[in-house]
Amino acid sequence: MSSTSEELEDYFLTNFDLWYNALEKEINNLNLPLLTQEEITMELQYLENKTNQLMASSFNHCKSDNNNNCKLENNCKNDNNFCKDKFYFIKLSCRSPKDAFAMSDKLKQLFKEKCKYFDIDNTLQNNNNTLQQNNNNNNSLQQKLNENIIINEKLKFIYESMIESMKIKEFKEAYFYLQNSYRILEDFILYFKQKQLNIKQQQKMEMKLIIREWIDIPLCNEFRCFIYNDKLRAISQYYDICYFKELQQNKNEIKDKLEIFINEKVNNLLKNSKLQNNKKYICDLAIGKDGNIYVIELNPYSDTTDTCLFSWKRDEKVLKESEQVEFRIREKELKKEQLKHEIISIWIPLLFP
Repeated sequence: MSSTSEELEDYFLTNFDLWYNALEKEINNLNLPLLTQEEITMELQYLENKTNQLMASSFNHCKSDNNNNCKLENNCKNDNNFCKDKFYFIKLSCRSPKDAFAMSDKLKQLFKEKCKYFDIDNTLQNNNNTLQQNNNNNNSLQQKLNENIIINEKLKFIYESMIESMKIKEFKEAYFYLQNSYRILEDFILYFKQKQLNIKQQQKMEMKLIIREWIDIPLCNEFRCFIYNDKLRAISQYYDICYFKELQQNKNEIKDKLEIFINEKVNNLLKNSKLQNNKKYICDLAIGKDGNIYVIELNPYSDTTDTCLFSWKRDEKVLKESEQVEFRIREKELKKEQLKHEIISIWIPLLFP
């Protein structure tokens, strides 16, 4: 876990509250309840106690302390942040508790429902032209290609289920996942480490709870953009182990659309933000079903941020110097043997029963 002053400063460099005012028109409706020092301290104590319990027993047998209902839960569930007829996405200033959703029963149930209505024959038929071009009447090869296609579709089901599981109607549910997330635990710990190191930025930074109105985004339509020296250098599909036929069909159009959005909107607007370094950052964008582009979040331009289909070492020159924007998408389905090393272990029984 990061501990030096420089590493911690980079970690909090793109906190949501440092840039959202500048890009307010490019994100959907949101609320920013401020977390007090007391609330953060109590949450950290709860999460640390839970971590100790997890080290002593399995996750399924850990019991939360029902008497430890901190003010964070009480304050948020009693205000008017939530409308009954809407869904929301919740995160802290740094990150979301998506690791807790990725291991949830809610995800497993959503995945089960998607598989129930999975039309394998129709899926293979839609890819039939590609198969015919590659198999040359080789039945063995066709079977392997069929298997790769089916696994890829199920992989997309898993990611879709994870995303859908993050749709929250009330804070009580969100609070459960916040308390079961190691990402949130780590962010709280790093937040206090930063205070102890007395970094100047800490005087301006506050930990906040981000409540955003939910917008449905097709899985294939989320992208990670790399900006260095005020110039967009590269773009990758966000869910980088999935193959999306739609991206191949519309690659150039998508690239042009994202490039225009970064250059004409994001870069210019961020000049008026609180970001200390607005010339290098990583921006996650999504194209909604309505065709509009939304800013999901900003990430530090640092090796603490995943590069998707790029590599910090191998592609350093591309990410820092490329004059022409390089847009990478996955060109074909990964094989079963490859995927087993790419997905989290808890998903393996879902994908390969």
